[in-house]
Amino acid sequence: MSINPTAQDTPASAAHSAYCSADMVSGKSQTMGTCICGPGFCADTTLLCHPGTYEVVNDVFTISTKALPQERLYMTPDGKVKMGWPPDPRAAQWRISVTAQGVKLLWTELYTKTILQEYESCTTVADAYGLQYTKCSRIIGHVPNPKMEEAGWTVEMYEDDVQRVLGGGAKNYVLLRSSSTWDIFYISPLTKEGMACEARGRDCPGDLGAFTFDPPLFGRIDFVFDNAPGRLAGGLSFYTVTVIVAVILICCVGCVFSVDKRQRSCIATCLLIPFSTCARQIGFKGGGARI
Repeated sequence: MSINPTAQDTPASAAHSAYCSADMVSGKSQTMGTCICGPGFCADTTLLCHPGTYEVVNDVFTISTKALPQERLYMTPDGKVKMGWPPDPRAAQWRISVTAQGVKLLWTELYTKTILQEYESCTTVADAYGLQYTKCSRIIGHVPNPKMEEAGWTVEMYEDDVQRVLGGGAKNYVLLRSSSTWDIFYISPLTKEGMACEARGRDCPGDLGAFTFDPPLFGRIDFVFDNAPGRLAGGLSFYTVTVIVAVILICCVGCVFSVDKRQRSCIATCLLIPFSTCARQIGFKGGGARI
């Protein structure tokens, strides 16, 4: 499997790490072309060839969805992915590799030269009056040698509407998000083929985009989940909330002992009573009037 950065993104100092088509045209100046990383180097989403190889997760997985638990995700000969039962079981046997930047690449044992990828598919259709127009949709399929800036996925813990409010992902279900467009992978309820939807869209992705891996990805020491765009890591989020609450409490305690009792309104006094009581319990006397 070779994934190619563009020629303009490979620095001159690293020319030995990649073979670029733009460098092979004598007497002509080219700024664009295709680069293939040399031996011992791999492309990453930085569009540079980095020394070393991708880390391959040491298991072969089958993938199903919350909506279709008895069916398997598999690759088809025409470049699509869909749910069902393939003629060759290897089309539903998935492997995962992880780049240095943490981007996940997925392929199957039957199609080792292509990877799971989002792409745009356009067709010409006619409306009710016979006028033709081009209709494009975002498809999830498998393609050979994609551009590295468009390749790969992030794998997040799946959350439904209730869990987004209460916290905590659904056990054993994950969400696959394109690392380049942030579109989310789901299965079409009509064709059972892979499609992409925008995260802000209604019902995106729903149970048809809640994937489960067998064996599970949860609890593995060789796999790290990603965080949704705009969200902090779980531990950092808890730390941030704790710091904010502590600052608010300190400010409230400061107000209790810095404002004279006669200057407080009745409502403010009632709101500050719990903080004043807690402060006195821990021995903080302060210099202001007491409630």
